[in-house]
Formats: sequence, structure tokens, C-alpha cells
Amino acid sequence: MVSIAIDALAICLELIIYFFFFRHFFGKAKFSPKTMFAIYAGLGVVSFCLSWLAVPDMVQMIGYFTVILLLAMCYEGQLFVKLFVPFLFQAIGMMVEGCYVIILEPLRLEGLAYGEAGHNVYYFTGVVLSNLTILFLVRFLANTKDYLFIKKHDIEIPLYFSVLFIFPAAMLFVINQLEMLVLKMGQISLFAMLPTLILTGFTVAFFFFFDGLLQSIQNKQQLELLRSQLEQEQWYHTILLNRHQKFQQLRHDMKYSFGNIAGLIKNGHNDEALRYAQQQSGQLASTSVIETGHPLLDTMLTIREDQAKTLGAEFQSYVTADLSKVEISMDDLASLCSNALSNAVEAVAQIADPAQRKIWCSITQDKQYLHIAVRNTTANDVPVIDNTVETTKADKILHGFGLKIIRQITEKYNGTYTLQCKNRMFTVQITLPTNREEWQ
Repeated sequence: MVSIAIDALAICLELIIYFFFFRHFFGKAKFSPKTMFAIYAGLGVVSFCLSWLAVPDMVQMIGYFTVILLLAMCYEGQLFVKLFVPFLFQAIGMMVEGCYVIILEPLRLEGLAYGEAGHNVYYFTGVVLSNLTILFLVRFLANTKDYLFIKKHDIEIPLYFSVLFIFPAAMLFVINQLEMLVLKMGQISLFAMLPTLILTGFTVAFFFFFDGLLQSIQNKQQLELLRSQLEQEQWYHTILLNRHQKFQQLRHDMKYSFGNIAGLIKNGHNDEALRYAQQQSGQLASTSVIETGHPLLDTMLTIREDQAKTLGAEFQSYVTADLSKVEISMDDLASLCSNALSNAVEAVAQIADPAQRKIWCSITQDKQYLHIAVRNTTANDVPVIDNTVETTKADKILHGFGLKIIRQITEKYNGTYTLQCKNRMFTVQITLPTNREEWQ
């Protein structure tokens, strides 16, 4: 009975550590508090069974890792980070337990004289000390402000990062061998513990190294973003210069145009005068630029309009939202529109008949939400399954990278997005709360 109570108490300590760990590193849970409590309770029962039942050590270790990874999946965050960071800290926890096994070896030897009761005291002391050490470490890291990159959801993690799993696995193996060697020698001293302590500290330091890698990747991605924005600005200024020159030419020729129209009407050629006036009006419209009051959004919309018109596509934008009162980042708003419109331009380029190439973009607002809608015609109906589109080499209607950015930014503001394709008309509808309190 005492052993059962001690095991149950040890599991409760571990669940408390898991709770603080995931709440700090991953933040928001995917489910309601009641559901999360049920998940913690259920996995706590699984952990207790692994501890109490006679199962092989390898099965027990795999079970513990599975429990912590399942908990990680219940929180927001990058998939790789949710797999690697818990694995790293579970490895650190087992290393700390190994250190206390060596430290408490004299207590275990003394407890043998008291039978099961002495063993329980040894076991529970080790569990309490190791769990308090890990809890102290998590709280220490929680107060460290220099690392924040593990929490970020918008970092594109390279595939080769998977090799990092080798490090904690190797440290676990080495420290396990050291622990067995020290116990076999029967000589417990600080010198014997020193390699284990050094490797444990080295593994903790690896956590900060990993966070530094994420920081370098984000810095590189931000540099690429700034370079892309600079290229767009240069393109935008080129468009402005060309349209300004065209406008100046039209302005110079305006008096002759009016004279031609007046002459056609005077001679009774009203239809020709109307067609000529419409032609001049169309040329004048082609010199205009989109103005929303925000330079970055103006740049993006004007560039996408120019790309569409280069393909002979009809492009219409409709912005009625008062963006000056919206707290949503203009970078994020421009990125949402840019990715959706970029995919729309790719889609209409596949339509054989230029007259069928059409793109619409609207940004509207009601009391609580900002609505972004991008519609475009397509060559064929695009299958939408589970609010996503299959990406193939032959079908780049909504390529994976653009959709991933839309999903990340939408989730950042706790908004929603839907994809729909009917009668060869593809629609991306994005809704974002304008109230900052709704973003949490």
C-alpha cells in the first residue's frame, strides 16, 4: 500500500512538472481546461501503470517518452519543437535521476537493512529530489528572457534538424553506462560523479544552443523577407515611374483628344466618339495606382495588379476597411493578401482564354472582424479537402508554402480561413478579429 501511494505521489509530481513545462514553452493548449485535465489524468494513469506493473525497462522508457510527446501534441507550436524539446528535457530528467542514483547510493545500501520500507524511502527521496531539480530548472528558464525563439510558430525549421535527436539519445546512453560503471565499482565520490554532472550540464547547455539555432534561422528568414520587400519596393517604384510617364503623355495629348471627340460629334459620328472616349478613359485608368493609406499594402496590391494585367487578366480590388484603426500588423495583412493573390495569379495564368482570367480582392470590416476575400477563375475545379489543397507539380493553384503562411498568420490572430472552389471559381476567405483581446 505504501509503495502504491509513493508511486502515485511521484506521478503527480511529474504531471506538475509537465504542466509548468508545456504552459511555459508552448503556451496555449489546443483544448478546453476540462479536456486538458482529463488528458493529464488519463496519461497519469498510464504512467502509473508503467511504473507499477512489471514491464521491461525498454517498454517503460518508450512509454514515458510517448506520454510526454502526447502531451506536447495537445499544445500549440512547431511540430519539430514539440517533438524535440520534450525529448531533450526528458533526457535531462533521466540524467538528473541518474545523478541522484549515484548520490543516494549510500542511502540505498543503508535502507537494505530495513527491507521494503528502506527501499521506499530511498526511492521516494530520489524521485522528490530529481523532480524538484527539474522543476527548479524549468522555473529558472521561465525567468530567462534571452531565449524566446522556441515559442515562435513562424520559423521554418529545416529537415536536417532531425539529426539533433542523436545528441540527447547519445547523452542518455553514455550517462547510463557511466552510472552502471560507478555502481559496479561501488565507490561513490565526487570524482566518480563528475563526468555525469558535466554531461548533464552540457545537455542543458545544448538547449540554449538549439534556441540559438532557431534564432539564427529566424534572422535569416527576416533578412530574406526584408530583401523581398526591398525588391517589391523597387518594382513598385518602377511601376509608378512608368505610369507617371504614361500619364504625362496622356495629359499632353488630352487637348488633341478632346478636339478629336468634338470633331466626331460635330460630324455626327457619335458612336465613334463614344468608342474613342472609352479608349482614352481606359488608357487613363491604366495610369492609376491602388491607394489604401498604407504604403506596404499599396505596393503589394499594385504589383499583383501589374502581374495580372501582364497576363491580360482582369484585376479588381475593393478596400473599404478603415485600416488606420485596425491593430493587425500591416506586414501580416500584406503577407496574407500577397500570398493569396500570388496563388491567384498563378492560377489564372493556366487559363487558355485571356478573357476568362479574372481576379478579385476585397478587404472589408464590420464591428468586430476584418474580412479578406480573394477570388479567381481557374482552368479546372480544384479539389479542396479538409480546408487544404493537394499540391502537385502540375497544380500550383495554392502551393503549400503560401497556404502555410496564411494558416500561421490566421492562427496568430485567432482567426479563421476557408478555401472553396465551385464552378471553376476559387475563393480564399479570411476572417480576423480586430479586438486584441480575441487574439489570446
